[in-house]
Amino acid sequence: MSAETTTTTSTAANTMNTATTPTDTETSTATATDRSDRFRAELTRLRIRDPRTRLDAQLLRLGVVLMALGILLAVFGYTISHATTNPLQQRDALNMSLIGVCVTVTGTALFLRYSLTGFLRFWLARILFEQREQHEQREQREQREQREQREQQACLAERGGAC
Repeated sequence: MSAETTTTTSTAANTMNTATTPTDTETSTATATDRSDRFRAELTRLRIRDPRTRLDAQLLRLGVVLMALGILLAVFGYTISHATTNPLQQRDALNMSLIGVCVTVTGTALFLRYSLTGFLRFWLARILFEQREQHEQREQREQREQREQREQQACLAERGGAC
């Protein structure tokens, strides 16, 4: 009977402790939310624009369309040049294929530029934000160490070396 009472008491105590203290996931969620809010505020302060603007999205799509169109144009020109024996038509088809390759390269450049720009912009902002946080934490640690050192010196001076 006393073992059951002890188990019930310890279970009730654990329940009370769990209810009053936040769990690790709640703490990490609150910390992550706080950190993301600070990061958004920092982005606003640095005036970093959102990469999801209408023009950027349109140019990204244009790059994809140009890549596909250029490949189709090059393949179509290649097949025409091999399907005929007329040298004039073959040269025209080869020129069309060359134009297709140029369009593909242009589309690839547009796609890469507008797909990587947003990523790299936020990557750089995140690095700057984290470095600033590390710098602030280092300063706080140094201030704390200096304060503890002053308190230690004051204690030694007050008690004559018995701290």
